[in-house]
Order: sequence, then structure tokens, then C-alpha cells
Amino acid sequence: MRTLFALFLLVLAGCSEPDYAPVRPDAPRADAPEVFVATTRAKAPDGWFSDERGEGLSYVSVPVNFPADYTPGQRALIRQDPDPESDFWVSGKTDYSRAAFEAALTEKLRGSPPGKRDVTIYVHGFYNTFFNGVFRSAQLSNDFALNGAKVHFSWPSRGSNTGYAYDRESVLYSRDGLESLLRSVSRVGADRVTIIAHSLGAMLVMETLRQIEISEPGWSYRQIDGLAFVSPDIGVEVFKTQAARFDRLPEDMVIFVSNRDQVLMLSSRVAGDKARLGSMRNIPVTTEGDLTVVDVSALAGSAGSGHFIPATSPAAIKLMRDGDDFVDFFPRDGSGQAISANTRLLKVLPLP
Repeated sequence: MRTLFALFLLVLAGCSEPDYAPVRPDAPRADAPEVFVATTRAKAPDGWFSDERGEGLSYVSVPVNFPADYTPGQRALIRQDPDPESDFWVSGKTDYSRAAFEAALTEKLRGSPPGKRDVTIYVHGFYNTFFNGVFRSAQLSNDFALNGAKVHFSWPSRGSNTGYAYDRESVLYSRDGLESLLRSVSRVGADRVTIIAHSLGAMLVMETLRQIEISEPGWSYRQIDGLAFVSPDIGVEVFKTQAARFDRLPEDMVIFVSNRDQVLMLSSRVAGDKARLGSMRNIPVTTEGDLTVVDVSALAGSAGSGHFIPATSPAAIKLMRDGDDFVDFFPRDGSGQAISANTRLLKVLPLP
């Protein structure tokens, strides 16, 4: 097993996402969704954002143009000269100060009917460039027909599978930046605030909410309505200590897990064979509030490495968008198998 692990690292060594911007001079399409972005990345020479750590927080909005033949869960490739018919692309961005960002987000929500003025914040994981995260934010909104405004928090990942140590430090570096964004969102008049975090992004969210809870107990429950962790790359012991500082968990909290997640298997080995939260079904927590664990292991075969099944498996997307247990994305009807006092398990099976 150790030899296979070393060989796997050697095969992957040096692989990285392209760092150029998939920009076209065309005006954005009328139906291009707008993604609001707060980032701790440094500015790149082309005016976009690099994998380096920046000073403070930058705010922009980006209209995202989808391929004409887009299918839910499709991988968004980053191309230097994107074809407007077959590739994802952007035409430019709008830069904001913090105050102008909040004003623009407030105005965006006013364009939605009351009751649907939601903000969904996506926090990306390991091995992501700036555009990986921006495109995924737009895809999540499109694929799950999410209401309201799309917000992305982009932290400085190397965009390389050899940058894991750098990425973990960037998570710690970005806690104050994410806290600043969350406080901004709490002021824009949203009906509902939901955070979706993937992989190491879940670690960043838990660390940030924990530091807020230490200074303002109960803030997370009052301000965050839904919290979804997809394949969270957090040690189970670490998660338990983080959760213990919460006065109460957000009302709707879901963790998507899989025991066939190849990336978390690798992360577990790097961490000294310590179990990762995204691989566990039984997650005992003592904090007040309910927790739903959704086991998507059965769908792993249709989603590559199995590290982002809810967003990359067409079957998972259909089930969660249309299935009774996922009508509101975060189930609250008490169905599922109880596995501890405040935790229940839903097991997602492929469609017949």
C-alpha cells in the first residue's frame, strides 16, 4: 500500500490547473449568471487573481457564460481562448470597495421576490484556481436552481496537487477574510443565508465560524440558515473540538460523505491515517442542534475520484434537485435513520 501511495504521488507530481484567464472581448450573454466574489488572493498582472496570498480582501462580480451544450455537473475547463459555444468564459469583472460590494449585493436581492432573496456562499476546496471556484459557484446555482444571489469566497489555493501544505496554510490565512465576508452578507437583507463548502473549504468555514462563536456566542445560529459540507477534509477529532465552541449549530446542517472518496483516502494517509470527516457516517457531536449525514458512496462510480459527488454526478444532482428529501436542499422533516441523539443518516442510492 505504501508503494502504491508513493507511486500515486509521483504520477500526479507537477500537475496543476492553468493560471490564465478564460476571457473573451464579447459582451456577456443576457442569461449569464452574476457571481459576487470576495477573495484573499493577490492580484495577477492581467488584473485577475493569482494563487498568491493577497493583502486584505478584494471584491468583484463576474458574469459567467455557460457552454451552449452545457449539462449539469459538467467539468468547467479553463481555456486561454475559450470557444463561446463549447466553453465557459467571462468578459470582464466589476471591482468594488467593501461598501459598494454590500450595496450591489443588496440591490441584487431586491430584484428577487420576497421570500426568495437568498444568498448562497460557496467556498472551494483544495486544488482550485480563481476561475475553478467562480465557475463552480455559477454551476451550483444553475444545477440546483438556487434563488437569489451567488457569492463565492476564493482563498489562495495553489491550483496544484503538490500544493496541499500551501493550501492548508492558506485556509488559516483566510479566516479573517471569510469572517469579513460573512458579516457583510449578514447586513444585505437576505431571507436566507446558506454556505456550501467543499473539501478544505469546510475546514476554513469551521475555523471561521468557531472564531466568531468565541467572540459572539450564538452568531452562527442567528445569521446562517443552512450549512452544507461536501467531502469535508477535516479530521474527525478536530471537527468535534470546533463544533464544541458553537452555542448551537445552524438550523439546517448537512454533511455529504462517501467511503469511496479517493482524495480523502489520500488525505487520511498524509494526516497519519486519521479519519476524515467526509468519510464518516457516524459523526457524534454534543453541540445543540440537528445534523444530517448524507451517504453518497453508492454514486461514487459516476463521479471520477468521488470527491465532489453532489455537484459532479448527474444522478446525484437529479436526486437532490427533485427528490422529496431534498426539496429545500437541506432536509428537515425528520426522515432518515437516527444514528445518535442529534444526527440522522440518509443513504442515497442510484436511480433504478
